[in-house]
Amino acid sequence: MNELVSSKKTVQNDIASHLRELPAETFHKLYREPATCLAVFRLLPQLSKQLVMRMLYLRQPVTTDELQSWCQPTAYGFFENALDHAQRLQFLDQQGDMWHLNTTFREEFQNALTGRGPATSFGSLAEGTDSHSVDVAFLDNYAKTGWESVLQFMVGQRGERNPHPAVLNILEKSGLMERTGLLPADLVITHSGFQFLLQDINSQVWALLLQYLSMVKDLGMEEDDVLNFIFFLSSLELGSAYSTEVLTETQATVLMDMVAFGIVYRRKKKSKRFYPTRLATTLTNGKAAIRQTESEQEGYILLETNYRLYAYTTSELQIAILKLFVDITFRFPTFVMGVITRESIERALKKNITAEQIIQYLTTNAHPLMRKTSPILPLTVVDQIRLWEMDMNRFTVHAARHVWQFPTRDEYETLRNYAKSINGLLACSDTRWWLVIKAESFQSVATYTRRIMEQRRARKSRASGAPGSAAAAGSQGSASADADGMY
Repeated sequence: MNELVSSKKTVQNDIASHLRELPAETFHKLYREPATCLAVFRLLPQLSKQLVMRMLYLRQPVTTDELQSWCQPTAYGFFENALDHAQRLQFLDQQGDMWHLNTTFREEFQNALTGRGPATSFGSLAEGTDSHSVDVAFLDNYAKTGWESVLQFMVGQRGERNPHPAVLNILEKSGLMERTGLLPADLVITHSGFQFLLQDINSQVWALLLQYLSMVKDLGMEEDDVLNFIFFLSSLELGSAYSTEVLTETQATVLMDMVAFGIVYRRKKKSKRFYPTRLATTLTNGKAAIRQTESEQEGYILLETNYRLYAYTTSELQIAILKLFVDITFRFPTFVMGVITRESIERALKKNITAEQIIQYLTTNAHPLMRKTSPILPLTVVDQIRLWEMDMNRFTVHAARHVWQFPTRDEYETLRNYAKSINGLLACSDTRWWLVIKAESFQSVATYTRRIMEQRRARKSRASGAPGSAAAAGSQGSASADADGMY
């Protein structure tokens, strides 16, 4: 998994990268929980897992030579990376030439594997039978419907109910959507938001969870407590009901937010039991969070050289994504038909979606029949999409102010040079004495102009030797005329 990069913000979606940036004190708190130790182990590369399992029950530290003897000489590069990974996650300690597992991590990971430790380490099953019990199929549908409603909202396909305000807040704070007004409908997708849609579901979930983690201190919670609970949820069994009565105040608060994401199902706000969905149980095991249809897994888009597109899908989300850059003309029970036009591409470009992102999406979801050709997409269509983007980007729009009617050339050149020095000059004419200044730089230029005028009035007053009041009155009239001309 990688990071989503935009001109405004970098959206992280890799929990392993996030963990490597945490301080040692936080790891000390995290590794007190068996569920967290198990979750971190699941996130490790294979070679790092081998190191943990080989050292887990060793009574004595291991030397560097002994560690190197566990791998072939040709794999020393991978071995060094595994050691570095283990050290940055603070579960492997080095003292001189000796290596040993972090004591807390070792004990709690052993408890996780053997079932020792507190009885509630991996949750407490709800007692009694649930009169509103649910099965795995229900939970899968609940998670898929809830998550796709968030993605549909991002692409502008608004339903009867908007996502939970907490989810909307995270979408905005993370830079996946930006606000153009005060209403929820005024949130529009960004460049990073479209790149977010191209990611697998697990990466999308972690992207929002990591943004949530960055906000927990403002909510009066500690990051390690929240992260421990997220890892706890990932270790639960799909389809089982767990009691809320053993949860701490922080865990109960986070649980309500996880319900808003669709990561957890809870029938009512005061219900004493909850069910983890597949969005939770697949956070650290690498499996798909939402099952896709066979056609969606293999690819469902056919694109012709005449810009006609056929999408063999019934997913409202996939169709909504296509509508961002395709004019849908017909919809049938098993597929939709549309056409890529200049207007549809420009509509996408105005939403900060790039030509390369559109091409990447079409390539990723190309039908198996198209994958038999090389290149996968028709070159005429690919080149035209790029040309439409280049044509639209030929002009850059800036809010600006026009300044003219300078009394002297010296004043024009002084102001021109200052605007250049602060990178606020868009255009100028040395023959007609006018400037075009960026709107955001205009106030600075105006302040500089007033300061220059005041300095010149002071010099004139001293040079003339006239009474201060008369000199000031005369020069004030000239300054007003100059300023009026400038504005």
